Amino acid sequence: MSHELTRILESSRLDTRLLPAAERFTLWHASMAPLFALYPASDWRSDRLAASATVVHLGELLLAEVSVSASACAWEGRQGAVRATPELLMLQLQTAGEGIAISGQREHHIQPGTITLVDLTEPYLSEDRGFACLCLLIPRITLAARLRAPLPPGGLSLPPDRPLGQILAAHLQTLWKTLPSLSPHELPIVTVGLLAAIANAFTPVDPVALGASAMADASRTRMLALFHHLDRHLQTPLEIEQLCKRFGYSRSALYRLFKPYGGIASYRRQRALAGSFRELRSPLGVNRSIAEIALRWGFSDQSHFSRVFRERYGLSPSQLRERAQHSNQIHRPSNLPLGLPHYHEWLERL
Repeated sequence: MSHELTRILESSRLDTRLLPAAERFTLWHASMAPLFALYPASDWRSDRLAASATVVHLGELLLAEVSVSASACAWEGRQGAVRATPELLMLQLQTAGEGIAISGQREHHIQPGTITLVDLTEPYLSEDRGFACLCLLIPRITLAARLRAPLPPGGLSLPPDRPLGQILAAHLQTLWKTLPSLSPHELPIVTVGLLAAIANAFTPVDPVALGASAMADASRTRMLALFHHLDRHLQTPLEIEQLCKRFGYSRSALYRLFKPYGGIASYRRQRALAGSFRELRSPLGVNRSIAEIALRWGFSDQSHFSRVFRERYGLSPSQLRERAQHSNQIHRPSNLPLGLPHYHEWLERL
């Protein structure tokens, strides 16, 4: 059995209650750092933090059970902290606690039974005062071919009363309970079924919407290739006629496809801003000036870039960079064992 196969279904666990009170937040912060920066709320008390996470390696996916109680902490997405261009989706089933999560510019009202699917290349912010959830990390490319349409800005959510959401929630909870008895050779069958269940749960169920979104595999592949092409060429001028010719769309069909995003130019601007957001927060971009980062993402005018950036995210590029640098200065003491061993390594391999 290969080394990589032996890692499949391996688990990694952290429980802050096993640590001295003064060390709990430091290790919790370091463990979550690949994807989230944590900020204590105004009424924070570190001695009350009781947080635990168990992550299981599912090959091309990571599934985690996370629980936090007696705390008040803001979670901010850390795009780019793991690698230069992370392309991860996060599916989260809330099992306890209520709150609001903001992905991109969309608010998700979360309560037990709510399922959210968000793109971690979009800025993410939430605040917890105690919650529990099952969280699945999925490479975007792994799920994209199964979705009937690209994930809209801000992601999607299923409220607890949606039957398809209830079915998916039961699927996730059953999977979590049965993981200890699952063998690595059975896992591919399980993950294929799980990804199909996710795609089905987020398929429109209204007959009109369903008829409009249902398409042949070839058409869906063409559409996903178009979005992939745009994501990889955000810095180059947009040529509508060339896109139509290359991907076989009429001009009107292309405009209809991007109507949910406010148009194709709006989609490109949103993705470029998200890319610059990731780079400004990432240690990999620390040696580039804000003007250089703006130009890399297609903004030739820095003042225009700063203005639209502030309009979208509520702070300037320089303010975001300062906040990221302050967060990156928080390190775990060298005498503390790393929380969630192997988790950071698994993330890098997704």
